[in-house]
Amino acid sequence: MEIIKKKDSPRYIRKEGIKSYLLASPVTCNSAHLATTLVEIDPGGKQRVHQP
Repeated sequence: MEIIKKKDSPRYIRKEGIKSYLLASPVTCNSAHLATTLVEIDPGGKQRVHQP
């Protein structure tokens, strides 16, 4: 399995100052049971509290 580079990955940019990069998943590199995401939070950025 190959993990794709940040510059080539699908990304999601949120207004709270968070960027997510999908590096490995069934969609990006045909992984069967793995998803890997790199998350960067800008200075002053905030992560929302996740609700169940």
